[in-house]
Amino acid sequence: MGRTLRITSVGVLLVLVVAAVFLIPTIWFKPWLIEHFYARVFIEYALDRPMLLSQLRVLEPYGLDFHSDDLDDFSVEFTLSTADKVERNLRILQSYDRRSQSPEQLLSTDVLEWFLRVQAEGRRFLFHGYPLNQLDGIQSALPDFMLNTHQVQSADDARHYVTRLSRFGVALDQTVESVRYRAERGIVPPRFVVEAVGREVGEFIAAAPNENVLYTEFEEKLAALDETSESTRVDLLEAARRELEATVYPAYRRLGAYLSELEATATDEDGVWKLPDGDAYYASALRWHTTTELTADEI
Repeated sequence: MGRTLRITSVGVLLVLVVAAVFLIPTIWFKPWLIEHFYARVFIEYALDRPMLLSQLRVLEPYGLDFHSDDLDDFSVEFTLSTADKVERNLRILQSYDRRSQSPEQLLSTDVLEWFLRVQAEGRRFLFHGYPLNQLDGIQSALPDFMLNTHQVQSADDARHYVTRLSRFGVALDQTVESVRYRAERGIVPPRFVVEAVGREVGEFIAAAPNENVLYTEFEEKLAALDETSESTRVDLLEAARRELEATVYPAYRRLGAYLSELEATATDEDGVWKLPDGDAYYASALRWHTTTELTADEI
């Protein structure tokens, strides 16, 4: 009996050691297999972006929804840390011996290397974009996400909806911080963009919270939950109204106040040539969007 227990213990210990040898580099350092590194880069990217995970819906079929009550991080610090991670992953990818890779692996390596390299080379342009714009700025992207991506198919989904509303303040304040960071470096949207976003913000909070689309659409989705009691639906709807009133609307008012401040420094110039190193930024954007090295004139 004792001999059997010792053999079993040794076996368990060996399994744990092998698992540690295999998992520790896969998770934190350089994975033994390059395929695992490909997967880790994707997983890292997705886990850092709960809104993307909600769009992909690859975890929900397995009962995993830890991301469903959170929004992305829009802070300057997150942007910089993401750039650091890109550079680190590029170094690791380039450390794998290409001579030992199969044609399929080389293709995956080349695609991933391009994806990481273009971002790493464009690091100095991290803040050249406009998070607040009239096409897909965060002021409209957040409500759109809540209405069209966040699914409400259960009471838990509805609770997550309310929790995400409670995070609007942080998300919008982080965006203001990021836009202010850009403005301090001479990166300011054209005046017509600032004005258009300001109008959008004002229109979004013009109606009472219980008339806002984030409330009325939520009300309709709750009404469709047959297995949720009426009292639970009423409580959830009231919780959403409170978050709109106490969190969402004040955050949009702060955003509107900053836009008025930003408008005073905006100009009518609307080309990227007006930005610091604008020509180089344009060339970097061309590489990213066309995957070629062609110049603007050549295109």
